[in-house]
Amino acid sequence: MGIFRHIRIWGRHHRIELFGTILGTLLLVMLINSISICVYASKENDRLLSENAVFANSFTTSLSGKSGTIAQVYVNPERNKCVILFKFDDMNDMVTDAAKYQVFIKSFDVFKGEYASRRRTQLDVMGGFYVFGSTGYSALYLSAVNGFPRECYEIILRCNDVLQRNTSPSGNENAARDASYAQFDQWRVIINPNGNTAKECSFLDDFDITSLYQDAVIDENENEIRENLYNDVKIMYANWKKIDNYRNNLESLNVKVPSMPVYIANDELMVDEEGIIRYNSGFGFDHGVDYDWYGKTLHDVSFLDLVKQADITDIQFFNSLNDYQAYDSPLTLNTWYMADGSVINLDESDMKLSNMQAVVENIKGYNLALNDYYNAKKLYHCTHLIDYLYLESNMKMAGKYFTSNYNEGVVTVW
Repeated sequence: MGIFRHIRIWGRHHRIELFGTILGTLLLVMLINSISICVYASKENDRLLSENAVFANSFTTSLSGKSGTIAQVYVNPERNKCVILFKFDDMNDMVTDAAKYQVFIKSFDVFKGEYASRRRTQLDVMGGFYVFGSTGYSALYLSAVNGFPRECYEIILRCNDVLQRNTSPSGNENAARDASYAQFDQWRVIINPNGNTAKECSFLDDFDITSLYQDAVIDENENEIRENLYNDVKIMYANWKKIDNYRNNLESLNVKVPSMPVYIANDELMVDEEGIIRYNSGFGFDHGVDYDWYGKTLHDVSFLDLVKQADITDIQFFNSLNDYQAYDSPLTLNTWYMADGSVINLDESDMKLSNMQAVVENIKGYNLALNDYYNAKKLYHCTHLIDYLYLESNMKMAGKYFTSNYNEGVVTVW
């Protein structure tokens, strides 16, 4: 009996020891998992911080209610100079005098959503603010004496003058935590100058704001406009070939094909040895423009000088280009004839002969190609070529009429 009693006591103690061992193992596993999660989160935060230059991109001014975005963050290779380019949807009712603006900078922990409690390195920065007239663009230039520490910054940009209040500050998401949004017209962004998505530019070392505007704003928009122009040409070329094909088909079906419309008759479209479609217009729109932009950019030539009289201003020239849409006229014929003079019935529902079905299908395809060609040509001459001229005019205006603010106190680090 003593032996059995001893076994029972030992078994009870063994179960307690086993429970303690299992509990300890579970706690150890949980500790390891927690450490692993923290390490992973830390590495993920570091990755996001290294990768991204912008953490709060879009914004709305608190009193004037104007919306905008960060167009780009530019840095020099040493990452001790930075320009943040802002693009507003429009500058109506906004102050265009840079002297009216102030900038406030403070370290910000984007992962906790709060101001950094302790700086890793004191930020010693100077800078200035620019407004490029009424183009919608403005820029903040920052130069850090010891470089930008590897952290994010909340930047509040404040206008000390309001031309017109278009919104209640209570509707601004930042007003709840900062009463200054109800007092001043301001907006907030969060940036990281060390992020990989910041664009490195050597011209920041010898900073010239007109070079920035040319490289940052003009070049990007110029490339977009040139793409639009070439897309117009490609659409015209595709429909040019369709028109030729439909005309041949209709002639073979004994249809009396009308002469080519005036807006297309003398146009020239050809593919050169490099595969580029070359277009020369034989018809000019009264409210459009025409000039040769192939192989040229605003770095090389003034397109305005090619189309504008020397004795009128840019504004007078653009005012003369009225809305072309009001001058559209019918593009296609409603009545078609066979070679024998009989009228072609274009109602397919009453079509019984397959030959006439082919005639009607080709007429409709021909008319559609004519319309598509005309619309692409109108877009080319009356919109995209004019957009190019507006871009050049804005470039000249920004280079001459931008305002800057390097006054004491324009940039404040909290």
